[in-house]
Amino acid sequence: MGLPVYKEIAMHTLNISEIEKIIQTKAEMNSPIVVNLLPLNLLQNKALQMFETIITKNKFSFYFPYCFYFISNVENYRGSLSVFKSIYDLPSFFKGKDKMPNVKEAHLLNKIDLKVKKIKYIAETQIENSTNIDAGSLLQKDLFILSLEGNYLEQIKNHLDKQGKK
Repeated sequence: MGLPVYKEIAMHTLNISEIEKIIQTKAEMNSPIVVNLLPLNLLQNKALQMFETIITKNKFSFYFPYCFYFISNVENYRGSLSVFKSIYDLPSFFKGKDKMPNVKEAHLLNKIDLKVKKIKYIAETQIENSTNIDAGSLLQKDLFILSLEGNYLEQIKNHLDKQGKK
């Protein structure tokens, strides 16, 4: 596994299969992806909307393990995607040459890779069990509300008992 540096993909046509292929590529890669939408000219806004809907529909993360970055001329984009005017505006953290790491860096990168795989596995199992978790949390909330009501009624009863003894 090498150091994470930007991998640039240029989009020349706007179709759903190409967008899904790019999203699947991001899921398999261990580096941030820059999608260049400048060749699409007037279809850039529609492309951003399609990316956003497909990512949310497939329950992929916009930011994990690495972020999607888009280069576009769209003004005032208000979605969840990270849109920049040029490649020079991208965060400088992942800029650099793709080079082989030394032994110490390779060891650390392998540890990080294992942790990323483990987190992905945990995230997949949580998605499968999310319905059970949601149902359990709703029951817990109902139980909490009932216990609050029970405590309130018990306080009223104790207050009335004290007044009755006087």
